[in-house]
Amino acid sequence: MTPESPSSKIPPPYLPLPVSPVLFRTPTLDGRELAKSSGQAALSLVGRTVSLAGWIDTVRDHGDVVFFDWRDAWGGIQILCSPEFTTAESFHSAKHAKPESVVSIEGFVRVRPDGTENTREALGTIEIVAHEFRVLSAARTPPFPLEDEGNVSEAVLLRHRYLHLRTPRMRRNLRLRAALARSLREAFEAEDFLEVETPTLFKATPEGARDFLVPSRTHKGSAYALIQSPQMLKQLLMVGGLGRYMQVARCYRDEDSRADRQPEFTQLDLEASFLSQNDFLSLVENCLLGVLRALVANRSLHDQGLAFSCLGEGGREIPLSLARVPYAVARGRLGSDKPDGRFPLPLHNVTPIFQTSAFEIFQRIASKANADADVSGNLGQNAGSQGCIKMICLPATFLREELPRSFLDTLPALAKTHGGNGLAWVRLQDDGSWQGPAGKFFSQQEREALLAIACEEAPELSFLGFPALTKADLGPGTMLFFSGSSNPDVVHDTLGALRLLLGASVNAPESPLAASIVFPHTRSLSLFWVTDWPLFEWEPHERRLTAAHHPFTSPSPNSLAAFLAASAADAKHLGPGGGGAAGAAGASGAVLGRLEAQAFDLVFNGAEVGGGSVRIHDATVQEKMFELLGLSAETAAARFGFFLEALRFGTPPHAGMALGLDRLTALLAGEKSLRDVIAFPKSGTGACLLSQCPTPMERTQLVELGLNTLALKPS
Repeated sequence: MTPESPSSKIPPPYLPLPVSPVLFRTPTLDGRELAKSSGQAALSLVGRTVSLAGWIDTVRDHGDVVFFDWRDAWGGIQILCSPEFTTAESFHSAKHAKPESVVSIEGFVRVRPDGTENTREALGTIEIVAHEFRVLSAARTPPFPLEDEGNVSEAVLLRHRYLHLRTPRMRRNLRLRAALARSLREAFEAEDFLEVETPTLFKATPEGARDFLVPSRTHKGSAYALIQSPQMLKQLLMVGGLGRYMQVARCYRDEDSRADRQPEFTQLDLEASFLSQNDFLSLVENCLLGVLRALVANRSLHDQGLAFSCLGEGGREIPLSLARVPYAVARGRLGSDKPDGRFPLPLHNVTPIFQTSAFEIFQRIASKANADADVSGNLGQNAGSQGCIKMICLPATFLREELPRSFLDTLPALAKTHGGNGLAWVRLQDDGSWQGPAGKFFSQQEREALLAIACEEAPELSFLGFPALTKADLGPGTMLFFSGSSNPDVVHDTLGALRLLLGASVNAPESPLAASIVFPHTRSLSLFWVTDWPLFEWEPHERRLTAAHHPFTSPSPNSLAAFLAASAADAKHLGPGGGGAAGAAGASGAVLGRLEAQAFDLVFNGAEVGGGSVRIHDATVQEKMFELLGLSAETAAARFGFFLEALRFGTPPHAGMALGLDRLTALLAGEKSLRDVIAFPKSGTGACLLSQCPTPMERTQLVELGLNTLALKPS
């Protein structure tokens, strides 16, 4: 700066802080090279003159010697500063340096003196003796200790996310995320999937979740929507003849945030032409399983501390192929459309046992049972009023101690949460009696039948890999849990929730129940497809049909004729009360309620990590779908006219899906919350605590967009 420069006249308080006159030089050594060196390899660095740049992790000042634990993005090592080796100016800087300051160091590598080695560290046998030590950027005292993040509120961590990212756990999670995305890309590129970017700003189509709207300045009164999913766009790419498409896509949905949901999220989007559902699933699972094996074999991820315990030791539980489990089996036998298959405890259909029972409550429910039952003992899907009673058996051999009474007292509330009136239980006693609220109502014949059903083989559950119970398992202490309702959904939801609570030793080891129940056989990995979904679900609040997956999903071949023969009037005859979708008040409604879709979900340890379907590729079928969902021809044309038009220009049969990158990363990393695998996530209320957004808009901005400003606070 010359004396004549205007900046030289700035008052002293506003002058920039003095900076080191030494030009910063790129280090000759960094954590990447250090990370490759351990044991004998570390000794190969001894004697080298090196320069480093990074952060101070910890400081240990012993007066005439100062030790630093230094780190960068890849690794770390101990630094020694002493007047014997370090320049006076550098030693002065070292004495006053604080943790989290950014420093540069020049020195040499030496073997640590005898007795000072740290065998717990990969580089614990060597250290760097500093000749020059410079503080490049001094740090304030952080608002929380980085080494103790577990005891810091999430709000504080999100407010200072840039500091939280410095922790080994966050660096490890983001490296895993990057490796997973890269490996998935490479796997699908090898199968000739073409990566294509689709727009983020697109047409608002009010179906499913709420859209984030972006008002247009040049088209006042109109708005774009941030894309919820590139669904129609990727189908249009198939119409365009691209054959196979992929994209790591950012998507946006304006819905309530929670631990497993974010308003903006990332998915691996896939679409392929001329593949049947089975062939598409085989292609996807081959790529995914190959990626999982590659991650387990990735040495650098292991060095970061990733054990992939969810895949079994050394990935030994990664299967060669994935089971395809019908939706009716998942719901009817495990109580969920995304069941956790790492432990047993199936649901047993005991409805027939109580059809002539003296237990009036169960007898009344059982008398309404529909004879249309499938091979797994589940009531026929979507078949009107269906009396349904099911049971979970917790054998004595699974119990380390009695379940606490405090837990049993919570079961009525659990049932009410899922629409039920209660959840009955009994405990087998040493004297042969059955203790519990319902125990005295069961006849001896009913008791014998219930225990016999608990020991039945279940071929449809063979994919779990657990042996059936035997009578020897059902000794004193065995517990039976019952739920009954005229709506099978209530039964499945109630017992499905109870099943997850009883599986605490596998899925929630911090739960008090984890100490009470120990399964003789468990798995680390439960990964399978759920297929043969219902085509429709009933929306009780709006009293209308909705698509169980989305309105572009094709009916199954066996359901197509009935689908095309149905009318909007049939849909209006539907009401609540059937196996996960819609019950029917009339014959036409019952047929419509039983329609199946060519849809599928990928379930990983009780979490949905992907979903997709075979798509509708015929405009007539697509128009029928819109009609049955209650859209008039005019409304369908206004919202989806461009898409319907495209389907009339020669559309290949095609299938597609999306894999949730956030959730898959969280499962592989062993994290409970998606926020722990996203660099800058939103809070539980959808806010960015780092930048304090969303923020009020200025009046001039809203006027420019043509928006109403009456609700605005004065500028």
